[in-house]
Amino acid sequence: MPQHPRVKRVQQRDVAILQDLYRYRILTTDQLRRRYFSNSKSYVYQKVHAMKKSGLIISIHREFGGTAYYRLTDAGISFLKKQGIPVTKGTKDLYVSPRLLPYLVMSNDIMVELSPYGWEMQDSRETKARYRGLNRSGNIQGTLISPDGTEYGFFVLMESTRDQNMLKMIKEIETSGITNFLIFAKGRDSIWHFIERSREKKLVTNGALCVMDYAFGVEYLKSRLSDKRHFKRIFQDEQAPVHWLAPSDRTRFECIARYRDEEVYLVNLLDTDLMKVEAVHHYLGDIPRLQRFGEKLRRVLVLTEPGLRDLHGELLGESQYICYLELSRNRINAFRRPKGEMNNEPHHTGTEIDHEAHHGQESHRTRDCRSAERSAKKHVQSDETHIKGRTDLRPYRRTK
Repeated sequence: MPQHPRVKRVQQRDVAILQDLYRYRILTTDQLRRRYFSNSKSYVYQKVHAMKKSGLIISIHREFGGTAYYRLTDAGISFLKKQGIPVTKGTKDLYVSPRLLPYLVMSNDIMVELSPYGWEMQDSRETKARYRGLNRSGNIQGTLISPDGTEYGFFVLMESTRDQNMLKMIKEIETSGITNFLIFAKGRDSIWHFIERSREKKLVTNGALCVMDYAFGVEYLKSRLSDKRHFKRIFQDEQAPVHWLAPSDRTRFECIARYRDEEVYLVNLLDTDLMKVEAVHHYLGDIPRLQRFGEKLRRVLVLTEPGLRDLHGELLGESQYICYLELSRNRINAFRRPKGEMNNEPHHTGTEIDHEAHHGQESHRTRDCRSAERSAKKHVQSDETHIKGRTDLRPYRRTK
């Protein structure tokens, strides 16, 4: 019997893999492993070899990182049709030019990482078909839909994105008709390049305009801190160092909160939303008017991360009305939502008892939630800092 036989008995996972290759056009060996074979590194090779022997997929080796990726064949598309899967495209429609391969690999990496945490992705073809403001040659990678149903157009920036492409991307954001955007950038130069060009063009969106380091951004979006509903619940805890008091009366600020016996505006900049940055500047510029009319002034407490502290200081500038609360990446990960958590499930806090518990015993799930909540709360308290202005900042600038 051959070591790697052909696919003889169709499994549901086989169909799912082929559907993914139809929808996302290419997937690497590592992406298939993380998505379908997380407990077995060797079995993914056996499975793709069997699919190749059966003529359902082909593998192509590219130079970037020595990565092998897989594509559907005509036989693979016919196989999907026989399984009753709606198929309207052929292999020519699924072709990806070598120039776009690195971008598509990164986009599919985002999908593989975030989908277990309730995020959904629509690729660039689906997105361009839905929004008239986008054309087929656009740079947008698609849309990401968060667990709370918010849709974001998203782009991937390589370390050396040409100025022409950066300006083209900004134009797409302006004309797309999409409300919220996520920019995943490789390297600090790309982050600053986008920020500088977007400011020159006075780019404004009706929703969020987040520019994040690629690796940190993906990890942050797995966290409950990125979900507005859970964010509110986390900071409504009386024992939290920052306690939610009321909805904010300022646009784009999270809330009015109590911090060290002081009433402040809380602004979450862990996603580096440039529209929130502009909102803070607008508030600072409005302070003289508020003082003249005797209105209550509050400082802005910015939720940040040590690696982002300099960037946020550069963006916001010096002001006695700005202070910072830093959360380390380990602390942010303490708020990570469980894989497979459904949006309609009630969120368990550290004070709730699972209704499924019997004989006065808590369920395993509730005990796990208690432990996670206590750990997360402790992490926030241990990371608490209070910094006025930018006196200790090291500039987060582009390297020359």
